[in-house]
Amino acid sequence: MQSMQTMNRGIYGTRGYGGSKLAGAGLATMTPRHAAGDIKSNKPRISSNAMFDEVERTFGEWISGSAQGKAELWKAWERLDYNGNRRVSLAEIDKWIVEKFPVLNHKPALMRAYKASSKVHGDAFVHRSEFPILLRNVIYFNKLWHTFEDMDSDTDRRLTFAEFRQGLGQLGMPEQANAADIFHQLDTNNGGVVLFDEFAKWVAAVQCPVDHSIYDASTMSPSAPRNTMGKEFAHFTQPAQTPRNANQKDQRLNALMDAEKKIKDMLKDKKKLQSYWRNLDYNGNGVVSLAEIDKSISENFPALDNKPALMRAYKASMARGAEGDGFIHKHDFRRLMRNIVSFNKCWATFEVVDSDHDRRMNLQEFQGSCAKLGLNM
Repeated sequence: MQSMQTMNRGIYGTRGYGGSKLAGAGLATMTPRHAAGDIKSNKPRISSNAMFDEVERTFGEWISGSAQGKAELWKAWERLDYNGNRRVSLAEIDKWIVEKFPVLNHKPALMRAYKASSKVHGDAFVHRSEFPILLRNVIYFNKLWHTFEDMDSDTDRRLTFAEFRQGLGQLGMPEQANAADIFHQLDTNNGGVVLFDEFAKWVAAVQCPVDHSIYDASTMSPSAPRNTMGKEFAHFTQPAQTPRNANQKDQRLNALMDAEKKIKDMLKDKKKLQSYWRNLDYNGNGVVSLAEIDKSISENFPALDNKPALMRAYKASMARGAEGDGFIHKHDFRRLMRNIVSFNKCWATFEVVDSDHDRRMNLQEFQGSCAKLGLNM
């Protein structure tokens, strides 16, 4: 099978359609730094046992640099970015994966891949220039999740020391390895259990081979500063402008107030609250992802379907410590709904100030909106 290093070379080094330009957008560091054969046998190593070979081959063809590969790559992007705004949310990625590549539909892996692929622009979206990175990361983190899940014998999405020691063979580690010392390296917050995020960071930190390659931690996500991308990438960094007249703003404000009232009423009614939670947590596992929250809000409270506000509410509502597993638990639900309303109010105010609707506030916009914000400056 063609290695990911070889498959990446074409799209990152080929002139023309997306080649050298994508390399300039922080994608040039996507190739592995070492070959797996350089690593001593007493070090950890991960094998996916060919579980993802077929889809990896498909993605590899897309980023091979060939004319057909490029055509398939951007055709796939157009299906993912169905509204054509050149950026996609976690919910859109999740939906695309579920429908097109169900073998990759593992929420913790998708969350890590999304986070690792959406850092350049700082707006919680994966942009068109980061799509090849997203493809690589979805494969990579699914391989990690496959190993993590095999070690997690009670399927609670966290590894106890007993599970880790029992599962050392999944990491290709000899029985005489000091499991306690290695577990302590993974358990960075000293919570007594290892979460998937901790596991993924450890794999990168110790340069653990994943199938054929080791990936440097610096290649886990794009990090090129926005101002170094050049003029040709302006269309990647500028969100679609959506100017609105006063009547539209009034309608949006009224809809926001109506949604706030419905949520406040629901929080006072235990039956309504439990009913909504059951619909949100449709598989009954007691936790929900950002993608599930996004889908539910867009269907039930469209006035609150503002991605920056939802992302902030989600992050503010997650539990910390040992339970910080990237999901909203049932006991976080009330806090989540309050935060969704609160951050949407903040977003509504931000939109008033952001007169050109580029999701950024410059000094001129801030100075021009002081009166609207009740500031006497």
